[in-house]
Formats: sequence, C-alpha cells, structure tokens
Amino acid sequence: MTTHLPADSDVVGAMLSIVRIQSTYGLSVGDLASGRVAGHTAVLPLGQRTLFDVAVLCLGHGRHDIALQWLNHINNTSTNHSAIPPSSLYQAFARAFAQVVTRDLMIKSHLDYYYGNCLSNIWSLQ
Repeated sequence: MTTHLPADSDVVGAMLSIVRIQSTYGLSVGDLASGRVAGHTAVLPLGQRTLFDVAVLCLGHGRHDIALQWLNHINNTSTNHSAIPPSSLYQAFARAFAQVVTRDLMIKSHLDYYYGNCLSNIWSLQ
C-alpha cells in the first residue's frame, strides 16, 4: 500500500486557508492556536513552530498585519524557546514592522501627492 503524504504546496495551502478563515471571520490567533473554532476544539493545539511558520508565510504573502498577530501570540505565550530561538522571532518581528512601516509610508506619500493635487486644482478653479 502506497501512502501519499501532502506536498509542500498542500501544507502552504492549508496554512493560507487558516489565515483566510481568520481574516474572514475575525477569529483570534489564540483561538486558532489552541484549536478552538466555532464551538469545536481540536485534540491538540498548534505547536510554536507551526505558529511561527504561519507568521513567516504571512510575511511572504504580504499579510504583515496578520503576521504581527501571530508573532505577538508566540511572544506572549512561548515558554519553550527551543522551538523558536528568540533571534528568529525578533528577526521576523523586525521584518514585519519594516514592511508595515514601508507600506504605511508609501500610502502616506501617495495620499499627500493626491491631496496636494486636489488642493491645487481647487485653488486653480477660484
């Protein structure tokens, strides 16, 4: 009998599905991590390494806000630092914050540009 294990793409797809469910239904990372969804509880909670993998996957897919939620949960609940070395956690935090700040600055510069153009157009009409 041949056993077919999931491919890496299957695992990534499953993790992205968890993130989509979290976003769509406004679920907390704590509930997802402990396996509590819609009144049901999983037999085992997600491990710290899995939580970290979801956070890093979110970073890679541009979901920086959600990555920060997962990283914060790890940081606040982790008692076993052997699963995720603090240096890895801090690097992921730094990457997430840098991406969020960069995104926010880009949005601000675009808004400033368009707001400035709108004001100059309004003044030119008078």
